[in-house]
Amino acid sequence: MDRKIILITGAGGSLGSAILERFYKQNSEFDIIAFSKVQNVQTCFKNIKVDLEEPLSTTFWTKLFDILNGKKVAGLIWAAGVFFGEEFSSPYILENFQKQWYINCYNLLEMTQKLCSFFDCEVGGQIIAISSMLAKRSTNGSFSYSTTKGMQDILVQKLAYELAKYNVRVNSINPGLFRSNMSEQTWSQQEKIERLQSNIPLRHFVHVNELVNLIHFIFHGNCKSLTGQNIFIEGGNLLCFSKL
Repeated sequence: MDRKIILITGAGGSLGSAILERFYKQNSEFDIIAFSKVQNVQTCFKNIKVDLEEPLSTTFWTKLFDILNGKKVAGLIWAAGVFFGEEFSSPYILENFQKQWYINCYNLLEMTQKLCSFFDCEVGGQIIAISSMLAKRSTNGSFSYSTTKGMQDILVQKLAYELAKYNVRVNSINPGLFRSNMSEQTWSQQEKIERLQSNIPLRHFVHVNELVNLIHFIFHGNCKSLTGQNIFIEGGNLLCFSKL
């Protein structure tokens, strides 16, 4: 029997690489195709270098379909992301919005549409998108990011409905602030970190391992009815009305 495929985007980032490592070590029955922008990821079946901030090329699809070569897909974990942190008045806001729309929405939709026939309808499959708490709550400099993450959450719900006929479950995980390449600038500001932490009822930030554990549970847990959900993991931050 052919080994099934798990696809992981954003594999060069902090969260994506942690997901890749967990699935590589604990899922020997699957082959992994990793997508990253610049990093050559070694611990996987195949690595495809791709910039998800722009439209996916014909060359990209040819390469991916050659690798798949009729194999069945077990899941897609969409961990790609980018945060520009521009103000609404920025002259670059339209350009940055377009990039984040491609990475958070358009390319996720296109990949899902083109891969849906590769899922095994009898066994089923999983699509998990890494969204953000900011899909529900804006802060200064997050216009493009928050807006496109909100769009991604709605897209997840619509995809869950459309892919149910293929026995594919689609969910998003919406973390609060966690330490990553993308948030490193925030972590360098101790006063801001302390203020942000004081707004969290549980008084601690999300850890990458918590997200990986949740992704692994959803992927392997006996959760046959879990689909179309935006799952927030943010220490109760959204329960507060304090300014971020």
